[in-house]
Amino acid sequence: MCRRAPLASGTSSASPAAATAFRSPWPAGQDRLSGGSRRISVPETVSWPVAAWVRAAELSGVAERRLSRLAEAAEAALAGGDLDRARRLTEPLPGAEQPIFRSRMLAVQGSLDLLAGRMTAAQQTLQEAADLTVDADPRLAVELLARSVTAAVEGGLFEEATRDAERMAGLAEQSDETARFLADLAHGGLAWRRGDAEQGMLLISRAASKLEAYPALASAPERQLDVASAWCSAGYLDRARPYADRAVVLARSEGAVGRLPDALQWAAGMAKETGHWAQALAHGSQALDLAVATGQTFLACNALVIIAEVEAAQGRDQDCLQHARDADRFNPKLRRTK
Repeated sequence: MCRRAPLASGTSSASPAAATAFRSPWPAGQDRLSGGSRRISVPETVSWPVAAWVRAAELSGVAERRLSRLAEAAEAALAGGDLDRARRLTEPLPGAEQPIFRSRMLAVQGSLDLLAGRMTAAQQTLQEAADLTVDADPRLAVELLARSVTAAVEGGLFEEATRDAERMAGLAEQSDETARFLADLAHGGLAWRRGDAEQGMLLISRAASKLEAYPALASAPERQLDVASAWCSAGYLDRARPYADRAVVLARSEGAVGRLPDALQWAAGMAKETGHWAQALAHGSQALDLAVATGQTFLACNALVIIAEVEAAQGRDQDCLQHARDADRFNPKLRRTK
């Protein structure tokens, strides 16, 4: 199950000011970004819950409560797209004598590495986080291993991906439908990659059925993108697109600034591949703005590639070339962070 980029394969500290370097993908007279990709910042509504958890941690006299509140703050910063702050809040890591809190902080660090394109680091960190929580919370361990599988596949670590998927299957039997859903997708995606189309289709279809049957799954943008990715990897783009579109709607309704760029670049990619070019440009430009503003360089590069490919199809050669160069500027960073 690969769920980072539908079409393309950063550092986690891109400046919001960097957004001004990108040219708007819209033709003259249709500029949706006011003369180019505008600088935007993380909304203040994201910052206050983080600040509240940090203040609560400062007032905590008990070590466990302090660690718990710091973990809440780091997770809130990650969800809100304040990636630099999320990274700072995880340092220093809790010691081995606090396995649950260490696991939560490692999960944040691994997710940051995943968003930045540091796939080997992400796989190792997320696997360690899963190891620490496997006895106390098998479902959480499965979720962390699912992210580890994503990082492993993106990083070409197929033995690690297979091993983590096998662990997911075992743990899912002790857990709930969310865990079984994730295990089915992981195994289905890997089966498809191995050339076992029948088994891959069976598992992906079963996971998609679970998504429709369980509201807790259907209401999560990440789960919608998991299914979109699985159908995309299997070549069923018309099936994938509605899930990506639903993920955008859900992420917007949640105000999930940190998750929205991923949903938008997936929706843009699916719209491009199915010939809906205007929608692809709309989603792609929004994904680009938000990804740069929140430091998700890996996703910004994906959005640029999608925009450039649409422009190439439209015959807008100069715009395509400019956006391709913009995307290429990320390549040295991406190579260093693998």
